[in-house]
Amino acid sequence: MRVTYSHGYEEIPDDIVGVCLDLASATLANPNRLRSEQVGGISITHTVETFGTGSLTLDHRRILRAYRRTTGSVSLL
Repeated sequence: MRVTYSHGYEEIPDDIVGVCLDLASATLANPNRLRSEQVGGISITHTVETFGTGSLTLDHRRILRAYRRTTGSVSLL
């Protein structure tokens, strides 16, 4: 799997890549965001980790917090 990013850091920090790959793998594991599914006699129950597919978890937010800009300035023209 490869993450392509074209803005910001010249080299993407490993923990940002990890969050991106984690979200991508969760989406691939459960693309329809189903808790469970059944076809005939076959039933699959997805784990909680794949149920929230596409959403940042609290752990993801904690990891990314270090990269968030907390100060700035606004200039009105």
